Amino acid sequence: MKNFPVKVNGKEYWISRSVAAVGFVFKKVNNTIYALVEQRGVGAADNIHSYCVACGYIDFDENGRRCIAREMLEECGFKCNINKLSLVSVTTDPRGNKQNISLHYVYKADVNENYDLNSRRGGEENEIEKVEWIPVASVNGDKITFKDDYIKDKTWAFNHDKLIKYYIEHYETLQEIPENIVYD
Repeated sequence: MKNFPVKVNGKEYWISRSVAAVGFVFKKVNNTIYALVEQRGVGAADNIHSYCVACGYIDFDENGRRCIAREMLEECGFKCNINKLSLVSVTTDPRGNKQNISLHYVYKADVNENYDLNSRRGGEENEIEKVEWIPVASVNGDKITFKDDYIKDKTWAFNHDKLIKYYIEHYETLQEIPENIVYD
């Protein structure tokens, strides 16, 4: 499909591939790394009952950081410190059914940061069935051992299980990509 314009209230907008933000929240407690995951509910657009991390489309007049902070709050009841979000990857491959361009953020939560399902606001009705911290790896010095049973016993949407493993493998060496470069 080619990009095409539509007119709304006399203004022309171009319809093209959508941009989504994806938030990988990790918490290291003692020697265990946990990932904040959600199970999609019957109100989700697709992949119902599958697991993923918080994600969603960037709204008009919203940047990537604000989007993923909003999605984490809407879907998980997790209120993040927006300054701790690190953009670590941009995916533009059109292989997926929606062909989204995805901005991947990693958030390293402090031990006391937690989700509160009662503080969820917005989002689609019944979009999320369950939210939980799952132990995904143990750390002993520089050695990371994955707890594959916590990942393998779930059905995953959007390859998020593989991405969780990738970002944990690179947990200590992730580098932030600058989001806003201003040229004078």
